[in-house]
Formats: sequence, structure tokens, C-alpha cells
Amino acid sequence: MHRFFASFLYGVMLLGPSMAAAGACDAPLVEPSAEARSAIQLVERKPLNELLPLAVAGNATAQTVLGVIYGTGRGVPQDSEKSVYWYSQAANAGLAVAQANLAFMYFKGEGVPQNDSLAFYWAEKAAAQGHFQGRLMLGHAYRTGTGVKQDRTEARKCYFAPAMEGNLRAQMALMSMDEEDEEEPSQRSRSQPDAVDDLRRSQQPAHDGA
Repeated sequence: MHRFFASFLYGVMLLGPSMAAAGACDAPLVEPSAEARSAIQLVERKPLNELLPLAVAGNATAQTVLGVIYGTGRGVPQDSEKSVYWYSQAANAGLAVAQANLAFMYFKGEGVPQNDSLAFYWAEKAAAQGHFQGRLMLGHAYRTGTGVKQDRTEARKCYFAPAMEGNLRAQMALMSMDEEDEEEPSQRSRSQPDAVDDLRRSQQPAHDGA
């Protein structure tokens, strides 16, 4: 679980409000800029006695780092409730990585009562900002009907962009869905290209005039 939190941390992107008008998985994935990566690395290196005042003052990046620190017990006693508190502060400020982390905590019931509906809510917020982990959780939610009505078409949308960027988990999910659809043809999504064929084509060399 510690690796899961660490992978979220470097997905940070300081963005504005979620693009709620469009589907959460219709927006393009967003890669964190070099400036955003440098900013969070600088904050992460600060000792706890310097992080805390920043977080209390409303610095969403510092709040997220504190959430990771307390969630993993890195240099402090592990405290899931404090982790959820700091993720909530940053998530409400609009930080996508905190929204994704908070969704994970609700999905698992870590430091907060397990709540699939709230998990979906925060995963959708993160996904709408292009956060790839938010997309993966939203894909899982739609695929399994966790916190939302099952919708395999939306699940494919959520997995598709991360898969095309090379994310193995998303690729495996789409391939598994294709195998399931071969057994249940009525479930096959018509709104996305066939995932396996498209992934294979994306790895073939381009040809002039193609």
C-alpha cells in the first residue's frame, strides 16, 4: 500500500475546478509539468515542523505530502485519520492527487468509514482533471458497479487513455474486458475502438502515406 501512495504523490498537478460539464473520462490525461514536479519535491524534503505551518496556512501541496506521511507512517506514527484529514483539505482545494488519494481511502475504508459513493465522487473529481490514477479507479468503479451503476462503456473510456500511454494496469483491464465480451457479446462497447487491436496497432511502426 505504501507504493500506492508514493505513486500518487508524483501525479500531482495544480489545476482549477474539475471539468464537470464533460464526462470525467472525456478530458485528456494531464502530465505534471517539470515545475510541478520540482515544487512538490521541494515541499516533500521539508521537515515536519516546516510542513505543518504550510499545511495549516492552506498550502494544498503541503497538505497532500502530510497525508502521505501520516498514511505511510514515514517518520511519524502511522495515522490514517490524520492522513484522511489532510487529503480532504487538499482535495477540497481542488488538488487532483489529493482527490485521488482520498478516493482510495474511501474505497478501502482507511481512516474513514468505507463509502463507495464518496470514493466514486472523489475519483471522478480527480479523473476529470486528467489524473491517471483517478481514471483507473473510475474505470474499476464503472466496470464493477462500485459506487455507481455498472457501465462498461464508461469503464472503457476511463481505461483507454492510460492504456494508450502505456499503463499496464489499464491495458490489462481492457484486455480482460475484451475477453469477457467475447463470452458475453451483448456487453461489448461500441463507443471505443477494440482495445486490444488498437493497442497492438499503436506499437507498430508508422508508414509514409498511411
